[in-house]
Amino acid sequence: MSLIPVGRLQKTFGAHGELLLALYGGSPELSQKTPVLVSVEGLNVPFYFKSIAEKNGKLVVVFDDMEREALAQELAGKEIFVEQAAKSKATAATPPAESEALMGYTFEDAAFGVVGKLTRRLDYPGNPVLQLTTEQGQEILIPDNPRFIISVDKKKKIVSVELPEGLIDLFL
Repeated sequence: MSLIPVGRLQKTFGAHGELLLALYGGSPELSQKTPVLVSVEGLNVPFYFKSIAEKNGKLVVVFDDMEREALAQELAGKEIFVEQAAKSKATAATPPAESEALMGYTFEDAAFGVVGKLTRRLDYPGNPVLQLTTEQGQEILIPDNPRFIISVDKKKKIVSVELPEGLIDLFL
């Protein structure tokens, strides 16, 4: 089963293991019965929610057996995932073969120049994106939308794109 990123644990919120959770747009509803997965030391560890509450327009969550601030602090800043099967069919996305075939290709923007190499495709619900990594190691996210692609040079492994003005500047 593939994992779908649904949000990021931003920071601790209180002294009893509470964490602020920022969900990505279009994410499925989270349930106390269904675990989310968090990468801990390279392993995807399932966590069940003890509580999920909305406070001042943000989600505040507590995981089972994580009721101390020191334990919650270890998860702050980490992305959470759900298994593809846990999502509704309406929001499930299958990575297109075109994106997978371009892994490792260099992306060049018509106005900006060399942006970076395609290292990953992220299936954010309703908004799949391509993760490009610059030579300096900076990550840049661009929409996975064929209308931005001008041409593909398979011999040189270069994808020429025309991205919306200012998009790349958001990441640099």
